Amino acid sequence: DCHKKGDLKTAEILYQELITTGVASETVLLNLGVIYKNTGKEAKALELYKQLIELNDASPEAHSNLGSLYKKIGQLDKALASTLRSLELRPDNPTINMNIGSIYQDLGNIEKALAYTLKSLELQPNNFEAFINLGSIYTELERYDEALAAILKSIDLNPNNPIAHMNLGSIYRDIGDLENALSSTFRSLNLNPNNRNAHMNLGSIYQKLENLDQALACTLNALELDPDDDNVIANLGSIYNDLGDREQALRCTLRCLEINPNNPNTYIILSLIYKNLDNYDEALLASLKSIELDPANDDAYLNLATIYKDRGEINLALDSTLKSVKLNPTNPNVHMNLGNIYKDLGKLDQALASTLKAIELNPNNPKAYMNLGVIYKSLNKPSQAINATLQSLQLNPHDSDVHMNLGVINKQLGNF
Repeated sequence: DCHKKGDLKTAEILYQELITTGVASETVLLNLGVIYKNTGKEAKALELYKQLIELNDASPEAHSNLGSLYKKIGQLDKALASTLRSLELRPDNPTINMNIGSIYQDLGNIEKALAYTLKSLELQPNNFEAFINLGSIYTELERYDEALAAILKSIDLNPNNPIAHMNLGSIYRDIGDLENALSSTFRSLNLNPNNRNAHMNLGSIYQKLENLDQALACTLNALELDPDDDNVIANLGSIYNDLGDREQALRCTLRCLEINPNNPNTYIILSLIYKNLDNYDEALLASLKSIELDPANDDAYLNLATIYKDRGEINLALDSTLKSVKLNPTNPNVHMNLGNIYKDLGKLDQALASTLKAIELNPNNPKAYMNLGVIYKSLNKPSQAINATLQSLQLNPHDSDVHMNLGVINKQLGNF
């Protein structure tokens, strides 16, 4: 009863007394292990589960709980081995299948993560947690329509789960629906005000909205909840970089790398900071390090391309951008940058094709329309150049560069 009511301290004492008297069942030992895990006593939980398995290797619960513990402490290979052993003993258990899917996702094996999560839902179609996991996997695969459907199904099954609303906000952010992203993330924080990830996500949404003061405040809230979270500190560095505070940005990002020296996204942020400091050698080294850690990261190759372009190494910039396109052919920013490179190389037909592809993938990017106008002007197609430039102004009426381009084109047409 104490355990069910959340009185873990009393429950722990009572479980230990049962063990001392020699009348403890397997359930008692399992429950005590759960309490140890949830109260930060991982070493005690680990020892207890190992003893349980020595006594009864055929206990699926013991192997499953041990796998969950290994996952918590970051020993993913051991987590997978223990949970797979649990599945051998109970192959039709939906929770075990779901947990294996989650471990495979952490290991970066997305195909197996998807397969086990779908198997879990086949066994238990109304498991809201499995739908949350499914949404996360589809998001990682950039299959956003399916991710959205999975998270909305999870919310339909459990309307008050803060993680589901937080993840929904992340999906809306990734597809550019920032209004719904804000709404969903606020809903998540109303349900759980102390979720650092929700505060961090809210900060990233405000950053995309270019509301940097709010972005900073939200990210500092996340940092207050967990001062050593490397992802929060990395985001903080990115925001300081956007605010122009390079010193703070560099300090945060280097601090982040002290905590986790193997985070490829942090090296991308570090590269951007060095680039803004005109330190292109350090920017290049940081970008190459990011690719070394994650060779399949299309953003890292795109970042590398911008550094090569700024260094005047246009052919290397082209190679890096083409690698980025190969890794993620649906990223509109990559196609827009590719169009710019082709334009600089004088390959205007290819520049036009790449820029039109960028607009097809994201019809609301004013920079892409501005670039399109410049390309049409270079192709001596002034009327199309004017139409593209006006479209850019419609999306962003305050861009001085677009106004200047429009003036140049009108002059070419004799429209004084």
